Amino acid sequence: MESLAKKDPAGSLPHFQRAVAEYAGYYEAYDRIGAADLKLSRYQDAEQAFRKSVDVSGGQYAHPLLALGAILDEHGQFTEAESVTRRGLALDPESWRGHYYLALALYGLNRVAESEKSAYEALHWKADFPEAYLLLAEVHSRKEDYRSLVSDLNEYLRLAPDGPASVGVKTLRESAQAIILGSPSNTSVARP
Repeated sequence: MESLAKKDPAGSLPHFQRAVAEYAGYYEAYDRIGAADLKLSRYQDAEQAFRKSVDVSGGQYAHPLLALGAILDEHGQFTEAESVTRRGLALDPESWRGHYYLALALYGLNRVAESEKSAYEALHWKADFPEAYLLLAEVHSRKEDYRSLVSDLNEYLRLAPDGPASVGVKTLRESAQAIILGSPSNTSVARP
């Protein structure tokens, strides 16, 4: 745990691997192996470790379920991501990350209204989460609700003015504002 806290995920792995070798039922160690692998961008290994943690814990530990949901979202496996994330949220209903990962899965499944609800639930638990506003912007763009879209983008820029998406967000916001104002030169929203 100290190695992970010191941002040394590679240094933490031998300790966690020794722990599971000595006690195979140590599901938290499998979870931490997954977290270390994620930090090392070893996504396949992380997925396997989170799945092992879920198996060993009997699905009674929220974190590996939610982390697995995030990985599945990233790989476009939205049906499984929804199922796994819902199981994690049943154990930890206040997890803002869990609600966000569920919103991503639902959006990927084209269940836009449910995605919007889940994104707002994430913001209920963590109001200063800029990525949730980007997801809401996607939802409101798909719904052609340009006023809400502009509001979402403004919130993102308030929270992350120099964030990785800020340049594209500003362009998208200008395009949405032009639609609201009825500018004939912009009939669709540009995508950042």
